[in-house]
Amino acid sequence: MQRLWLWMIVGLVAAGCAPAPPPGIPPRPAVNEPPGFPSQRYEAGYAEGGQVYRVVPRESGVRIRVYPAGPLADERGHKHVAASRKVQGYVFVADEAEGSRADLFLPVHSLQVDRPEDLSAIGWHSELTPAQKRATRRNMLGPVLKAGTYPFVEISVRARKADLPAATLESRITLRGVEQALRSKAAVQLDRDRLRAVGAFRLQQTAFGIEPFSAMGGLLTVRDTIEVSYRVVAAPLSD
Repeated sequence: MQRLWLWMIVGLVAAGCAPAPPPGIPPRPAVNEPPGFPSQRYEAGYAEGGQVYRVVPRESGVRIRVYPAGPLADERGHKHVAASRKVQGYVFVADEAEGSRADLFLPVHSLQVDRPEDLSAIGWHSELTPAQKRATRRNMLGPVLKAGTYPFVEISVRARKADLPAATLESRITLRGVEQALRSKAAVQLDRDRLRAVGAFRLQQTAFGIEPFSAMGGLLTVRDTIEVSYRVVAAPLSD
């Protein structure tokens, strides 16, 4: 039976002389952002009566937790965390907080699997070898997330209620070409030189057309629900 760790991660410019990627890893996209992403509108100020912020990737990040399920989960299953520090995009903070919005994206190729620092941050450990983790990532980028066809996860966010630091957000998440709506809570801190937003939410793989792995007649499966946590830090565009 193929090991569960080969199937457990979901989601959400290659140099011409670079070595060919290992079998199963799609090529990196030839563009730096999703087609039609509204960068120019934000760079132009977006709208009157507000402030534009640009995401600082090195201070931001996302973690995706995936769990085994089924009667054999404890014996044969593995928990995994996929993480990235390549969140990019913009935030517009309106004078009236409820008019604020953000457009963000995450390059699928930036997701890494079970890095020691990510495991340690959430109190997990992994018994997998580096080769097994690489194989898991190849599968994640290939048949699971189809990064060659859908190289970005896109998130469009609107603030529907805000009494900072608490905010209610309505988001539209596009993964593997499928868009889903989500309402969630976030903690938002707005300082002179930084905007910080921290939050978490859950998604179902099947909502994006991903069929969770199942083996041995369902005795070993992957939980449909995944947990996503994030930290977005943005600096004023004028800086």
